Amino acid sequence: LVEEIVKDIEKYSREKNLISGHLHVAAAMNYKGIFTLMVPCLQDTTDYLKSGGHISWLGMWICEVFMDKFGNIVRTIREYVPFEPREEIPKRIKGGRK
Repeated sequence: LVEEIVKDIEKYSREKNLISGHLHVAAAMNYKGIFTLMVPCLQDTTDYLKSGGHISWLGMWICEVFMDKFGNIVRTIREYVPFEPREEIPKRIKGGRK
């Protein structure tokens, strides 16, 4: 998927970054000079995702991107921070205080 999107970016744009969260997974790579991140979720797997056979990766990226004077990415530092799933929140608390 990332490779196909990068091909379109190369044709129609001069962008150097691709950040996508649609797949709810964590991945990072430099592909053809474009820094790409697949952004995970901040929410547990929902019933909607389960119905499609998907699960959510819980976590976030912390990134530093260094560029030269021409705007080319010359270095990236990436750290993935996974989150642990929480226990189900009791229904009496979900809608506020009761």
